[in-house]
Amino acid sequence: MPIRRAPTVVSFDADVLLESLLERLGDGLRTFAEYDHGDYQVLYASDRLLEGVGGEDAFAELADRYYNFVHLDFVEREVFADLSPAAGAVGTYITRLDNAMFVRYLVGDEGVFFSVAPDTHAVPLLERLDELVS
Repeated sequence: MPIRRAPTVVSFDADVLLESLLERLGDGLRTFAEYDHGDYQVLYASDRLLEGVGGEDAFAELADRYYNFVHLDFVEREVFADLSPAAGAVGTYITRLDNAMFVRYLVGDEGVFFSVAPDTHAVPLLERLDELVS
C-alpha cells in the first residue's frame, strides 16, 4: 500500500499539487514530499518505489538522508540569482539520473520534491504547478 499523508509543513496547498501530479502521472509519480528550512514530510510514496528500496523503513532512512541536502536549495537559489541576475529568480531544480528524475519546486522559503521517470517531460508539470500556486 502506498504512503499517503496530509501536508503539515508548507503554507501553500501541497495536497492540490500532489493531486494534480497523480492525475497527470498516475503510477509514474514515485514520491512527493513537502519541505522547508527545518522540516520535511513525505506525502506520497508509490508501492513500486517502496518495494524497490526495501520497504517503508528503508525508504524513511533514504528520505532522511536526502533531506539533509535539499534544504541547501534555499542557499543555492541566492547564489544562482547573484551569478545571473538577468535570468530571474530560481524556482525549480531538476536532477536527472539514469533511472529517475528529482524535481524540487520552490515557493518562497518552502518547497515540494517529487520523483518521476527520467524521460518525463517536466515543463508541462511545472507550468501546471505554477498555475496552482499563483
